[in-house]
Amino acid sequence: MSGLTTEELRELHQLREILDSGTFYDLFGIGRGFDRAQLRTSYYAISRRFHPDRFYRQDLGGHETLLEEVFAGINLAYRTLDEPEERKRYDREIGPKAPTAPPSSAPGSSAREKASAPPPVDQPRVVDTGDVPDSHTVEFQRPTDSSSEASSAGPRARARKKKPQRSSSAPPAVAALKTQLIRRLKRARVHYRGGEAAEAQNQWVSAASSYYLAHQYDPRNADYEAAYKRANGKARTIQAAQLVQLARNAEDYGSHREAIVYYEKACELNPPEGEAYYRLGMLLRRLDPDDRAVLDNLRAAVTKTSTRAEYRLALAEVYESTGMKLNANREFQAALKLEPGNDTAKSGLRRTR
Repeated sequence: MSGLTTEELRELHQLREILDSGTFYDLFGIGRGFDRAQLRTSYYAISRRFHPDRFYRQDLGGHETLLEEVFAGINLAYRTLDEPEERKRYDREIGPKAPTAPPSSAPGSSAREKASAPPPVDQPRVVDTGDVPDSHTVEFQRPTDSSSEASSAGPRARARKKKPQRSSSAPPAVAALKTQLIRRLKRARVHYRGGEAAEAQNQWVSAASSYYLAHQYDPRNADYEAAYKRANGKARTIQAAQLVQLARNAEDYGSHREAIVYYEKACELNPPEGEAYYRLGMLLRRLDPDDRAVLDNLRAAVTKTSTRAEYRLALAEVYESTGMKLNANREFQAALKLEPGNDTAKSGLRRTR
């Protein structure tokens, strides 16, 4: 079943239409002299309704792109109108005579009201001629009966009937959206180049930060995403190693509680190697024998680095001390495969048979 109701889908299409051919003021149902509180109330009402997180892991029936584009447009419109300089630039782009919606009695409800309203019947539609500024041609949309119309209109009448001229240029709101998009893409490229420069000097923390910003400005660029993941993994490894070293120094000075704090911070970085988890588990085992916390950390150490016999042996001993002999025997066997002559593993196997 689709995560979007029929009503929500119709509203999405209506919002897409407003973004394509209307103005940001129309989107939020406000006039140019709006109050910022009114803008925010309207924005939050719409954005909450169509936030992608609401539909996480739901079947959207192929409308995922529509939802993402509309949500991105809503955020862009809000940022543009909320920032005075951006709003002035936008007002210049759409022109002083561009139609704007009057302030709504219920801020934030304009878009939903437009989405749920039935389509007008036999209503005039304003079409920009593109010849003279602010000139328009009115085109009436009526149900047509080709047979009766053809019989009543002669050749001269049909010849006199002209199609309204349409503007070849994009609507002002679309042009503004494109301008904003171009700016975001340029910023993304700048941050990406900064990440490449930092990476070339092995400054992985700085590189990860720059790649992250590039990915935020252009989330659809697969290269930016891949670069961020690569640099972030390296950065986490480096930061975790630094914290582990601080923890070991604290241990050497007998500051065990301080060491635990550093180890825990290292583990929060989710490093790819298991050393931080192993050392934290062993320290907790000595100071505060909470079997659950010790087991969790030693299991994580073995999961991340399964080729270290000492990690396997430590986990096996904890299993054995808590009465889980089968698990202990499995870990002793794994340790013995890694180090065939390990006496601790051999004696552990004999005890847990």
